[in-house]
Amino acid sequence: MTLSNELIAQLLQLDREDIGECYDVLKHHRASLDRKAKNAFSVGDLVTFDYKGKTIEGVIDKINRRFIIVKPLEGGRGWKCYPSTLKPLITTEDMKKLNSALDEAAKKIVAQNQPTYNPLTGDFE
Repeated sequence: MTLSNELIAQLLQLDREDIGECYDVLKHHRASLDRKAKNAFSVGDLVTFDYKGKTIEGVIDKINRRFIIVKPLEGGRGWKCYPSTLKPLITTEDMKKLNSALDEAAKKIVAQNQPTYNPLTGDFE
């Protein structure tokens, strides 16, 4: 977003006290945006972020008060990232659906390989 010339002109007319008030409002607004960005993620989420023109993919290892620690999928050290720099590689909702589908598939495989008891012979088949 770019500031309009009209808004810039109004900001330049502010006195010291008004500038302090604006600063406090903007500081709280920024903290609110950071908190909202941080709350959008959970430990175990797959995320991406850019570093020197390269896209890094990783898993959220820990969520701290200010930073999120991301372990790269390729291995290596964890990265301390601002929440606002992270993008979900797969959403939490999609991850839940994927896990649910994997659980169902695993249950079917177990059921197919489960021996059945034949009461006539007394053996498992």
